[in-house]
Parts: sequence; structure tokens; C-alpha cells
Amino acid sequence: MITKEIAGSNLRSPIEVVAGVVVFQKKVLVAKRKGGYLHDLWEFPGGKIEDGETFFGAILRELKEELNLLVEPLEKILVLQHEYPEKEVRLHFIKCKTTEQALSQIPGKLIENEDVKWIDPVSFPRIEFCPADQIAMTRINWDNLFLT
Repeated sequence: MITKEIAGSNLRSPIEVVAGVVVFQKKVLVAKRKGGYLHDLWEFPGGKIEDGETFFGAILRELKEELNLLVEPLEKILVLQHEYPEKEVRLHFIKCKTTEQALSQIPGKLIENEDVKWIDPVSFPRIEFCPADQIAMTRINWDNLFLT
């Protein structure tokens, strides 16, 4: 497996993907993958960018579809290209925030669901992440992320 921070590289046409780094009260949202060989590994939630969609539009749609969560995308904080055995993906990590009001409109889903957690970045090594997300965890400046 190969992962690199993007600075203009293009080995083959990667699948363009967004990953939401959703922050709330100094915690970050993570979710378990379902299906495939990465089944039950944790990741920053997101998905494929559709034709004509912006990064912010894609993360808004994906988090609404997957978790019924409304967020405010703030900025792209990292881009990684990662080669899995069957595909290559370019992951655009988008810092997002949400509010207590948005969370209150989805009773229990993000609080009681064992497949979705709010965790402190210090706890990341305690759970098993997908390979590209493991690399992202080490490259994101968590102290700066929580300043805004």
C-alpha cells in the first residue's frame, strides 16, 4: 500500500473521495466501515465525490445521507492519495463543525450507535482505523484544528 501527500502526482486515475473531520466540543466524529476488506475499521465519515460536485457539497451530502448529520464545512485540511489493492483513492479531508442543535435533531443516532463515536484525538491509537485514515491522523494538526 502506498500513501502520499498530494503535490501534483498522478499514477493512475484515483477515485475522488471526501472525508469529514467533524469537530464538536474538542472531539472528532469517527464511524465504522461496513462491508469489504476494511469492514469494521474506523474512518472519518464521507464518500465519493459525484460528477460536478464540490468538495463541500460532497461532504454535506455524504454526512446527511450516511448519518443524517448537518454540518458546516470550513476548510480542506489535507489531501492524501492512497493505493488499496483494488483501487486508488484521493482523499480530501474537510474540517467541519456541527452544533448541539443539529445533534439534538437526530436522537440517539450519534450517541448510542456503537458504529459511530465522538472521540478525543488522544484516543485514536486505541481503536483500529483504515490505513489512509491512520496516516491522516498523524498529519492533521489537532491543536490548531480545535482553535476555530
